[in-house]
Amino acid sequence: SSGINAEYGAGKKCHFLPIRQRVDYKIYPLVYKSLHDATPDYMKEMIKYRKPNPDHNLRLDLTKLEEIRDNELNYTTVTGKAFSVAGPRIWNRLPQEIRTLASLELFKKSLKAHLFSVAYGCI
Repeated sequence: SSGINAEYGAGKKCHFLPIRQRVDYKIYPLVYKSLHDATPDYMKEMIKYRKPNPDHNLRLDLTKLEEIRDNELNYTTVTGKAFSVAGPRIWNRLPQEIRTLASLELFKKSLKAHLFSVAYGCI
């Protein structure tokens, strides 16, 4: 327990993200680029915005992505770690103000601050 706290304290001091947030930090820009036509077609095809459904909530956030819904899907398996599964799942956790940023550079800067805040509860 104290080793984990020491690790987080050292990471915070050195401005390192914990492993979970570092992995997410690598995936988020790929999703961003896919949504802004800056990746190959095969990657763009894996990422889709939610479509409005008039029979459901009119306050649906259309900046969120379609997620694969499968009761059997295990996020610790290879399938659960696939870009087409993990990308939308983590993207939808981002605040809307970060998801809608216009430039990749600004997106990455805001993303890192957000992930640092999530990891260490500060900023």
